Parts: sequence; C-alpha cells; structure tokens
Amino acid sequence: MKADRPRYGIIGYGRFGELVVRYLEPYGRLVVCDPGRQVPFPLQNGSLEAAASARAVILAVPIRMLEDTLQSLRPHLTPGTVVVDVASVKSLPMQWMETHLPPDVDYVGTHPLFGPDSSRTGIRGHRIVVVPGRIARSRLERMYRLLDRLGLRIISTTAEEHDRAMARTQALTHWLGRSLTAFGVGPESIDTHGYRLLAQVAEWASRDSRELFQDMHQFNPFTQDVRARFRDALTGLDAELSSLTANPAPEDET
Repeated sequence: MKADRPRYGIIGYGRFGELVVRYLEPYGRLVVCDPGRQVPFPLQNGSLEAAASARAVILAVPIRMLEDTLQSLRPHLTPGTVVVDVASVKSLPMQWMETHLPPDVDYVGTHPLFGPDSSRTGIRGHRIVVVPGRIARSRLERMYRLLDRLGLRIISTTAEEHDRAMARTQALTHWLGRSLTAFGVGPESIDTHGYRLLAQVAEWASRDSRELFQDMHQFNPFTQDVRARFRDALTGLDAELSSLTANPAPEDET
C-alpha cells in the first residue's frame, strides 16, 4: 500500500533536488523542504521539521550551506534516521556529518557522477560514489539495493580517494571550461574538430552555477595543488614555444 512506503525528506529543491525527486518518487513518500522555492503540487512542501522526521533525509543543498543545514537539522532528527548528502566533495561533508549529527543518527556520503544535463535520457547506467559513514552493514546493503533498482553503478570508496580523483577530473574540467569561456572560445567559421570539442567543454561548464564551481574548488582540499601543477605544465610548454620563437632555426644555405 502507498501508506506503507518509506518517507524520504528532501532538503533543497534546486536543479539536482528536482532530479532526486523525479527518480525517488516512485519508491517512497516525499517531503520536500526548500524555504526559497515553491514546490509544485502534488509534492508535499514541508517544513524542516517534517523533512527531518522522515526515515531518510537527503541533503541537496549547495556545499557552502551544508554545515549550517546540518546544524539546523540536528534538533529535529529522530533516532534511526539516516542522513545522505549528494555533494561533489566528500572529506568536509563527512566531517560535518560526524560532528553535527546525533550519535543515534546514521549518515552516508554520496556523489552522483551525473547531473540534470547528463541524465536527460535517464539515470540508468550512470555511476554514483558512496562513502559509507556511520551506518550498519545491513542498512547500507538496503541502500545499495535501491540504487541498483534505479540502475546506478556504485563506486564505494573513501572521502580522500574521492576528493583526490575529483580534483583531477571534475574540478579541473570545470576550471578549464570556465577559462575557455573567459578567453572567448565559441563558434568559429574556420575551426577544427578539436576546437569544437573545447567549445563544447566551455559551454558545458557554463551550465552549472558559479556557486557550484567555486564550492568544488573551495571545499576540496586537493584542487589548489592540481591547479598549481597544471599552471606549471602550461608555463613549461609556453617557455618551450617562446624559446623556439626567439631562436629560429637557421636557413639552409645549400
């Protein structure tokens, strides 16, 4: 019966919160809380207290708001609830959940490696990172079964391993895309296939908010080193080419 389905609290109804609701709604009764946005009917637009009383609470808020949200959520949680975040960094969110959640509340870190744009035709086959926190194995396995029913491929790892990888892949890609946009990369009448791929990266990176771009760099402890090493690589290549320009090869006199 519908009343027997588990209740899920969704906090945050931005672009990714909408995606969570779309695919989770068939599996439970949802209470959505977002003070800054009206939730459309027939979703239940609930208070923070109502969302916190659910069996599982999913935090789909910007990374910069996550710690404050956890502090606000704490007084309203009931023993046995599991809190799940979906942030694109994991080390700090896992620390925040350990610090601010009551000891009788479980928590798990996740990072879906897809978004509203890359999942327009569905989420089946996409990957999701799971960082187990304070949760019983049996309960984690139930969560895995739900993710499997959604068609997601699970990558279980640690927060540090995740953040090291994302600094090289996600954060670096977004940084390059934003740099290309700032440089002025766009459609050209005379171009190459490689250039069109660069223009696609620039266009893709600009779809996500500036807030997300800043947060994935500010709250990932490994991004600064990755950016520094990439700048060093660019500087080395530029020096190589400048040297060639300054010292042209002598003309063949034969």
